[in-house]
Amino acid sequence: MTSKKVYYLPARYALLLGWSKNFINKLAPNIEKWGVPADVFDDLRVKGDSFNIAQMKTEEPNAGKTDRFDRNVKAKAFKIAARDLVNEYLRYNRAVTDQDRIDLGIPVEDSIRTNVDVPDSHPVLRLRIVDSGVVRTDFKDQYSDTKAKPYGVKGAVFIFDVLDTPPVDHSELSEHILVTRTPHRFEFEDKYRNKTLYVAAAWQNEKGERGRWSDIESITIP
Repeated sequence: MTSKKVYYLPARYALLLGWSKNFINKLAPNIEKWGVPADVFDDLRVKGDSFNIAQMKTEEPNAGKTDRFDRNVKAKAFKIAARDLVNEYLRYNRAVTDQDRIDLGIPVEDSIRTNVDVPDSHPVLRLRIVDSGVVRTDFKDQYSDTKAKPYGVKGAVFIFDVLDTPPVDHSELSEHILVTRTPHRFEFEDKYRNKTLYVAAAWQNEKGERGRWSDIESITIP
């Protein structure tokens, strides 16, 4: 089983501008229902407006390097705010439906409804270099000597990111994927070589409920 590092936020600024407008417009009437604090939403909207203005300046005939640099800074600030909001309030929020996530332009959680509670334990990760740009991740339950998942578990939610500095906590890991079998392979393009991959995991049951996070593990991408 393999995965590429995929971002739900568009890399191209013109596409990011469209994504930001849609995300903010769809989020605005639902912040109370989804438990998003008004000041958090307002901060995101301000950063979105700033990026919008900066992007439009770069499209003017006389735009220069200073305008593009300012656009890049504003885009980064908006991306950080958007990811933080998604991770904190939307990613595992059961009040947010799959259709809501599709409308917002964020990943849909893989979940099936059953009556088995999420386990109290967490996965233990082992990261290994396999090949150039390839990291293998084996995982098992902290209380088990086998690779078997705890009863009622759908899989392990992996949160991960390639960062220049170690994350302060789990919220700084902006990418996620549900992994149902061990081992899992991360495959990266050449531009990520010699950078550091940070990974943590938690069990998710078939109701979509998540357990405790493991420690954050790291490895240098070969």
